[in-house]
Amino acid sequence: MIEAVVFDLYGTLIYIHGSSKPTQRMFEELGLWTEEELAAAKDIALTQSFDNLAQLAEKVRPGCCIETETYELAVREEAGKTSLFPESLDVLECLKEKGLRIGLISNISSSYRRTFFDLGLAERVDEYILSCDVGVKKPDPKIYQSMSSKLKLPERSILMVGDSYRCDFVGPKKAGMQAVWLNRSHSTDSKKIISSLEGIYRSL
Repeated sequence: MIEAVVFDLYGTLIYIHGSSKPTQRMFEELGLWTEEELAAAKDIALTQSFDNLAQLAEKVRPGCCIETETYELAVREEAGKTSLFPESLDVLECLKEKGLRIGLISNISSSYRRTFFDLGLAERVDEYILSCDVGVKKPDPKIYQSMSSKLKLPERSILMVGDSYRCDFVGPKKAGMQAVWLNRSHSTDSKKIISSLEGIYRSL
């Protein structure tokens, strides 16, 4: 029996109208081009806290000397271009009315965490975990186990929903949760793959 639904954030509840990928562009200016270098830099961005991109650049490439204001401006512009998907609030409200608890787990950097609060989502969920705050990111099983503890529910009674097959479907299932993959380009909904958040109801 499902007692809680846990959502991903970006690409699931909210989206950016045309991202310019400022953090990735900054990494490239820092001379990070290989897949391994970019993966290591992204891991730092998502699991460590920083006050600005200059601090992140220093963490990624100690002793670097680059101008980060252009990238900071791009991040602020993206915040202004971030919106909720049309069905997001209705789905959250409907699930609450059904008596389900609501959680959120996001792989997110410090630069983007404010948007979660500005859009009022913190007040609409019972528990949330942001990777930059806790030092671990999906699909590490610890992050799903931590949500289970926060919700005070066994993993098997929690349904995870998100747009990343690896992080929001495979990862939580390995951790003992139930999961549904949100693939907005998918034409037919099922209990395992949905094309919009309303498809969740089929899995409850």
